[in-house]
This record gives sequence, structure tokens and C-alpha cells, in this order.
Amino acid sequence: MATMRSTMTCLGLMALGLLAAVPAGAATRDRLTFMLNFVPYGIHTAFFVAGEKGFYDRANLDVTVERGTGSGDTVTKVATGSIDIGFADAGSVVVGRAKGAKVTMVGMVLDKGTTTFYTYKGSGITKPKDLEGKTVADSPGSTAPALLPAFAAIHNIDVSKIKFVLVAPAAKNPILIEKKVDAMHTFSTFEPNLKALAAQKGMEIVPLYLSDWGLDLYGLALFTSEKMLHERQDVVRRWTDATMRAIAWSVENPEEAVAIFLKKNPAVSAEMAREHWRIVVDHLLTPVAREQGIGFMTEEKMRRTRDILLKYHTSEGDIPLKDLYTNEFLPRLFPKRPVP
Repeated sequence: MATMRSTMTCLGLMALGLLAAVPAGAATRDRLTFMLNFVPYGIHTAFFVAGEKGFYDRANLDVTVERGTGSGDTVTKVATGSIDIGFADAGSVVVGRAKGAKVTMVGMVLDKGTTTFYTYKGSGITKPKDLEGKTVADSPGSTAPALLPAFAAIHNIDVSKIKFVLVAPAAKNPILIEKKVDAMHTFSTFEPNLKALAAQKGMEIVPLYLSDWGLDLYGLALFTSEKMLHERQDVVRRWTDATMRAIAWSVENPEEAVAIFLKKNPAVSAEMAREHWRIVVDHLLTPVAREQGIGFMTEEKMRRTRDILLKYHTSEGDIPLKDLYTNEFLPRLFPKRPVP
């Protein structure tokens, strides 16, 4: 009997040891789909770090990252429930919400706005007013037509004197490099690619960042649906916390973070990926982030973003700010760039 009791005790301890070896919650891990705004490139580095470094595992989450085909499409898919959480331009979230997409931002990644007009040295464009009489390339569905009137009001620009040429997103860089247009509208996250292409032609690219010229609106944000917030709030909370911690880790460990991204996306240029992630950090570590923690959204800036887009892009009606964003799920994180 003593031998049997001893054997049973030993088996019990072995069982406990096996249980301890299994990650907590592994059997009940919550599954999530997360859609990017575009094909994976360097700005998405931290989302791949979150999976590789165990941030999602520790939050008991099984996250599938899917490529996007544009912010508007990502907003639609999250709103309809085919995707759980998305990463998209805040302007697209506002416009989507105005048109009935019940989506809410839970964290701001690019606190500083990224909307930019790019031209080249010698085009005659050195300030916003110089856009008058010029030809500007853009893509269908762009937010530029919405932002330009507000931008024009600040700089006394006659919008009727600007000619827009609509082309596919992939054609904007080449059409500017070939000087078939005087400028183009895009986001500063694509600047390294444009500059690399221009360098091959011996051209110097000149940016007009709207955020530096008096129109700083929110950039790329993390968001989910009202349905998720009501039915799976704890999952959203854990996902947001884990993702923001992965972003903070990636800020402080950029080389390793980009290496992880490249391992998962080997077709991406390592040089471009590093530059893209540097731009994210530049737009993430704003004075607000240093005071409130990364991801934090202010009522003032969200109202400005909402009001300009509602006034110039859509007349679908008002949107209560409380429906557009929440800081409830954000951890207070204050990452610092590594010292060179």
C-alpha cells in the first residue's frame, strides 16, 4: 500500500510538472484575425514582433495577421465582422463610421499625421501656395480632396487652379519620377521608396508635410467593431495591451524587431524596412505620447480630425467622439529610442 501511495504521488507530481510546462491558457487561447492596411512592409514590424516574441501567447491569443488592400477595405471588413481588428488610416475610420460602419479606434500608432504632397527640386513648388497651376497625382478614394480645402483655407490656395490626375497607387511614384505631374499626394510612410527611386534618376524629392504646414490630423490607428467591444471586450483589451507592448519593445529594440519582420517577410528590402520603422517611431513618439503614453488619443485632435473629414469628405452626419475612439484599453508605456 505504501508503495502504491508513493507511486501515485510520483505520478501526480509528474502530471503537475507536465501541466506547468504548458503555457497558461494554451488550451483556451482566443483566436483573432488582424488585417493590415496594405501589404506587409516596415511600418508593420511590431505586429510580427508581437507574435514572434510571445506577446500574444502571454495574452492567451492566437492572432492571424492578414495583408490589406487599402484602409477603406480594412474598415469595411472589420465593420462587417469578417475581420476582428484592423490597422487603418484614422481618416478612413472616420469616413467609414459616417457611412454606417460601426468601428472604434482603440490605439493610435501614427500620432503625427502622414499626409504629404511630394514634388521634386526644380518643379517650382516650395510651399503650399505653389500648388496653384500645378498637376497633382492621386488615387481614387484618396482623402486628399477632403483635406485640400482645409489646407487651402490655411494657406489661401485657390483649389480650382490645381489639376488632379487619378492613377493607381502603384503608378504614383513612377509618374512623379518621370515628371508627368508636378506633385503627388501620398503618405510619408512611403517616402523611402520614393526617394530610392528618385535617386536612380538623380532627382531630389521635396516633401510638403501637411502636419508641418498647419494641418496635423491623426494617422494610422488600431481599431475594432462595436460588436467586438460589446461581446469580446476582454479579448480586445488583451490584444490592445499586447500589441502596444510589442510596439514599445520594437521602439527600444529596432534592429532585432526589423530582423524578426524580415524573417517573416523575406521579400522586403532590409534597408527599406529599417527606414519605414524609423518613420513609425518618429510619428509615434510625440509630445502627447511622452506625457500620456504611446497610443493615447486626445479629444482635441480627434475632434479636429473628425470635423475636417465630415465637412469636406462626406455629409453623412455627425459622429459622437465617444463612438470614434477610446483610450480605455491602453497600457501606459513610455518607450525610448536606444542611444546610438
